[in-house]
Amino acid sequence: MVLTTLAAMADLSFIIDRLPQNIITQSPYFRAAVIVLAWIIISRIVQLIVERVLLKIATKTKTDIDDKILKAIDKPVYFAVVMIGIAQGFHYLSWPNAMELSAYTLMIAGFGLAGIRVLNILLTSVIQKKIIEDESIPTTADDALIPLLTQIISVVSWILLVLFSLTIWGVQIGPFLAGLGIAGLAISFALQKSLQDVFGGIALTLDKNFKLGDIIQLDDGTAGKIQDIGLRSTKILNWNNETVIIPNGLLASSKFTNYKLPQNDVRGLIDFGVAYGSDPREVETLALRVANSHEKVLKTPEAFVRFQAMADFSLNFTLYFYVDNVDDRFIVKHELLNSLYEELNRKKINIPFPTRTIYMKKE
Repeated sequence: MVLTTLAAMADLSFIIDRLPQNIITQSPYFRAAVIVLAWIIISRIVQLIVERVLLKIATKTKTDIDDKILKAIDKPVYFAVVMIGIAQGFHYLSWPNAMELSAYTLMIAGFGLAGIRVLNILLTSVIQKKIIEDESIPTTADDALIPLLTQIISVVSWILLVLFSLTIWGVQIGPFLAGLGIAGLAISFALQKSLQDVFGGIALTLDKNFKLGDIIQLDDGTAGKIQDIGLRSTKILNWNNETVIIPNGLLASSKFTNYKLPQNDVRGLIDFGVAYGSDPREVETLALRVANSHEKVLKTPEAFVRFQAMADFSLNFTLYFYVDNVDDRFIVKHELLNSLYEELNRKKINIPFPTRTIYMKKE
């Protein structure tokens, strides 16, 4: 059925019917030669149109995707069209059916190769536009992601092409499909963890929840700077200068905080207490002066102080300040603590500590 359809679509017998009828034109070899030659001419015309017309038009467009596609399909399509002519030639010669089937199989391979190349170019272009060309997402995951996805597309496409070719040869592909389904199920169970990590890496790369250099903290307390976003795992440099390797499957399903999103500037805070009897407004003014005198504390948004509680032993305050980079937050907090302690001592404002008064009752 498939072979009959292909033969009908590729039939150029009307060319021969227009030729003078004599012993030469009635020869099957002559008919076959004319058909093959006609298809070669057609394929060459198509190739010239692609090379001399379409490619010139493509070079004037804003994208280079069309250029790549036209160059990629040029030779495979030419080869496939020539195979159509050869298959028709075998048909007129009434040679063994296997030769005609082989030619049509090669034709399918040619068109299939062209289609696979187009899919790979489109996929690569989408990933490059989303990841590689976005300078805010430097990552090495795309180095593995693009080859992996293109290989998957190629393998799946070739399997489908082989199955389609088998139908031309009259082979029942039902058992093959059942076998592929069982094999795919077995492989997915065997590689379940690895596949989870791979797809987790793809999700992390495309979602752009973090990038190289970001500082994140997982819900289990793991924190540090992103060193690398790979296809199967992500590397984090923690505060002890140790590299923590986290599987992407685990990371993709975890809750984490990115301290550099939505913007780089972050807030820090310092909790401190002063003794009862201190003037709260004087303490607030002093703390703000300490914060605003630091060169790395931002003026916008500005620092502020909140009187939090009258606790058991002290009046509790919190100093809030902003820095333009999370990397500076800890060192700035360290320096502000030193300055705040010095200023409180200089102003004779006591910093209390917990005490207990015990009354002994004499009997």
